[in-house]
Amino acid sequence: MGAFGPLAAAVAGAAGLAVVPLAGPVGRSRDALRLAVALCSAAAATVHFAVLPEHAKEYWAFGAFFLASGAAQLGWAAIVIRRPFRWVLWLGAAGNVAIVTTWIVSRTRGLPLGPEPGMAEAVTPTDLLATAFEVVIVAGCAMLLLRPPVRRASTLVLCALGVFTLGVTTVALAAM
Repeated sequence: MGAFGPLAAAVAGAAGLAVVPLAGPVGRSRDALRLAVALCSAAAATVHFAVLPEHAKEYWAFGAFFLASGAAQLGWAAIVIRRPFRWVLWLGAAGNVAIVTTWIVSRTRGLPLGPEPGMAEAVTPTDLLATAFEVVIVAGCAMLLLRPPVRRASTLVLCALGVFTLGVTTVALAAM
């Protein structure tokens, strides 16, 4: 990755992470859980933006995928804070399930397109980090979609993961 790739990703991610809490008030445990999944989404977007240049060099469609998924995750992060409609939560869960599924296929069987179709890619700490954020987003959306109030302990765990997100993302980007 070029010298400016991680810097550009860090700036984009910092902007995204800064905007998410400003998007709306956080007063109840459900609000805190929404903030946590929004932060995880912004962090996953940051990772996708950070690896975009190297994937775009490999194959244009891979670059387009990372650009689209990063933009969608960053946009969803802001939307879920302001407009936590059920369809927004379903969209966030479904989109991240699709990204995680694509990652699993790319690491086990290989994607059916690109310069090396059918060749599995190596697992790296950076993509594990993004995938972990995406799994947390799916779990958080599922918890928010449940009609009964979210349990406080579960909310605290996901909120801690959301806060931890900023530090881990910064360290991961610095190590690239």
